[in-house]
Amino acid sequence: MVERVGTKMALRCLRLRASSIIDASTVRDPDANERIRGERAGALLQRMGVMDHVKTLHDKLRSGCRDGVDSPAITPTQAGRSWVDGKNLYYRISDLLPQYVGFSEAANIIGLSESQASKLARKGSLPFRVLWIGNSRVVSVNSLMHILGIQDAIVHPDDVENGASHVGEE
Repeated sequence: MVERVGTKMALRCLRLRASSIIDASTVRDPDANERIRGERAGALLQRMGVMDHVKTLHDKLRSGCRDGVDSPAITPTQAGRSWVDGKNLYYRISDLLPQYVGFSEAANIIGLSESQASKLARKGSLPFRVLWIGNSRVVSVNSLMHILGIQDAIVHPDDVENGASHVGEE
């Protein structure tokens, strides 16, 4: 039994790719850094089991349909890739997320109960703005990402799909 577990672990280790072990902050080549970001995002999305949803967005982007999502401004290093593809396929990770989450969910994300967050909201002390939509309170996902220090990375579909393929079907 120990040998089988060891074999499984060895097989999982064989799936490691450079993007899994490289400290992206030390990479000086912007193109390589961009690909690492995309591959890491793809690996995470694959592990979360949402790659079907992601591939739907990728198919829309490749067919030229953005559903009102503005394409992010691209850097000169990304321009070369857009020239090869003939179009800007880049998107922000936040494009995969809902625009808003409920107030109680936002409070939970930052480690507060809904009643604690309500008291802070009345005082104007919350680190994010609360919006009212009808009778419901909501919070922007982008503002939560900013508060939590989560970068809204710009990625390319090819890199995300490549990262997902590194993880494979588990």
